[in-house]
Amino acid sequence: MSGLLTSPVPNQLPGAIREAARRCLTRVEVGSMPLGVVAEFLAELRDGGWDEHSIRSVDVAVRQVLMGMVDPETGPTFKE
Repeated sequence: MSGLLTSPVPNQLPGAIREAARRCLTRVEVGSMPLGVVAEFLAELRDGGWDEHSIRSVDVAVRQVLMGMVDPETGPTFKE
């Protein structure tokens, strides 16, 4: 082991992360407790075998939209 820290490699492609964020935001729109909906959705991803890096990417994307930091139609963007 070289002792260098490395970033985990996500097991989900950017398109899958983007789609998961969209699905989560759709649920948030109809739910009464947005953060509760997000937490439940992320738990479902975890139960479905998603890695923590990919789950965190979905979480960050959803929270950026909820905080109005990005336009839900055009962002966030992920490298393909």
